[in-house]
Amino acid sequence: MELRNQIHINAPRDFVASFLRRSEYFDKWQDDFKSATLLRGQKDQVGSQTLLRYKFEKSDMELVETIQANHLPHSFEALYEHKHMNNIMLSTFEELDGNRTLYTTQVNYIEMKSLLIKIMAKLFAGKFKKGPEKWMQQYKDYVEYKWDLEEKKL
Repeated sequence: MELRNQIHINAPRDFVASFLRRSEYFDKWQDDFKSATLLRGQKDQVGSQTLLRYKFEKSDMELVETIQANHLPHSFEALYEHKHMNNIMLSTFEELDGNRTLYTTQVNYIEMKSLLIKIMAKLFAGKFKKGPEKWMQQYKDYVEYKWDLEEKKL
């Protein structure tokens, strides 16, 4: 299953993309984010792995992120491994003009590890899309807020 989302952000591409990998801001746009712990390699380098923790209902949800390509501010690609499923996410940032950016995510679910997850993906594909859409809107809101503050300084 492959999902694609896009959103326009009213800020320059380099500024917009600069927040994607800054874990100190993850809680501003990723609901229930708890922590990011480097497991292997150098931060943000191809092959590095990071353990991402989120609060999920009454327990923690853990994902292992393995960076596959980092061409920021243009694009970023990573594998996300979870006990129930694995996906590859490609994020791209396209400069539309000096102060607008098109942010696109493409999520390819490459492995669903249980029959229940496979059934849910077929029946409720829209639910799988809602999470990334929500985070993208929150990302947009936060980055535009920070850009407005930056513009006021000038």
